[in-house]
Amino acid sequence: MKRIFQFLTAIAIVVPVAVWATSEPSSEAALLTAATISQAIRAMPANAAVDQPLRTVDEGTAKVGIFIVHRPQEPDQGCTIEHDTLVNDRTTSIFLVLDGAGTLVTGGKLANPVPLSSDDPDLKLVGSGSRGNGIQNGQSRRIRKGDVVIIPAGVPHGFSGIEKSITYEVVRIDSGKTLPLK
Repeated sequence: MKRIFQFLTAIAIVVPVAVWATSEPSSEAALLTAATISQAIRAMPANAAVDQPLRTVDEGTAKVGIFIVHRPQEPDQGCTIEHDTLVNDRTTSIFLVLDGAGTLVTGGKLANPVPLSSDDPDLKLVGSGSRGNGIQNGQSRRIRKGDVVIIPAGVPHGFSGIEKSITYEVVRIDSGKTLPLK
């Protein structure tokens, strides 16, 4: 319960800052029920990497999206895997680990960054940014069920290890407004 409170507190602090300059506030609140989230998790294949958008709204100066991400353990899983090592230019991500554990590397410098192309399917999931083939001088942290991680825009991140699998909810605050509405 304490970790959920910490997660909600982080969102309460970060979301208003991200949308502070909004000229016109949203006219509706978005609701994702526990049943909707549970259904999305049950529908995910256990042995595949999935980044499932649940809802994205436009808040004026930013789009805010809620996603469920599942990463299975892979033999060569880590920060050297292209699809898991990235830096978002204008998107802050807040992770709430729902199940499993892994080692997340954050900070440092993205090795050999290559910008996401306009036709990259992940652009619609993570916002603008770059992929790399590793992270130099990053900080490794083991994260597990109940943990919350705030990754500001511009901070490289990727998993160096996953224990069996990890499933987490992500709130993405995209000031680049790349995320499609849902």
